[in-house]
Amino acid sequence: GGFQGLLGGVLRLLGGILRLFGDILRLLGDDRLVPEAIAVALARLAKREANVEVRGQLAATAKRLPVGQSLPIVRELLQHDADAGDIYQPLTVWWALESKVAGHPGEVLGLFDDIAIWQTSLSREHILGRLMRRFTKAGSRADLLASARLFEMAPSAESAKILMAGFEQAYKGRSMAALPERLMVAMARHGGGSFALGLRRGEAKAVEEALRVIADPKADKLMRLQYTEILGEAPN
Repeated sequence: GGFQGLLGGVLRLLGGILRLFGDILRLLGDDRLVPEAIAVALARLAKREANVEVRGQLAATAKRLPVGQSLPIVRELLQHDADAGDIYQPLTVWWALESKVAGHPGEVLGLFDDIAIWQTSLSREHILGRLMRRFTKAGSRADLLASARLFEMAPSAESAKILMAGFEQAYKGRSMAALPERLMVAMARHGGGSFALGLRRGEAKAVEEALRVIADPKADKLMRLQYTEILGEAPN
């Protein structure tokens, strides 16, 4: 009884400390700008902090700060591989990063100049695909060129595959006729994407093969349905 009471008291104290610390971080973020020394300290804290709740508040603070103070915090948070399996942290980190995309796409892409960032679990499982979808769905020439740069930066076939999946998801049912040449070249560098992407692009060989599969009653039923759906989505 005594030990359990003591343990309960310690846990309540720790919970109170975490809540107080979270309040401090929120107040810092609410100012939208902090002294540079504090910004550096927050990034260092993001690197070494063992408590996921505190890391979550750091991500929320990074969302509120200007890009120059935000991205160093995000960089450190992305390297906590254990957070890839957390219920909340992946999205919290993504929201912090996504909040800078519209106004500072170059700085966001610059984060991925570091190959180590591509290799983190958070990046592979939660960030890269979302970032590609964010640029692709926006659809402006500048956004599509940012998509191209992301493909160009991909350090491995595995990374490019993650990006390609995000691109295909975002471009489902949309014409690819007006895609910038740079983006087409960047995708072709990694094999040009899946058969489904070729079909959506209207490539003659892909369309011919899809029609052959659809017409074959012995072909895989799910494949026939998928190809029929894609052809039905393709703009005239």
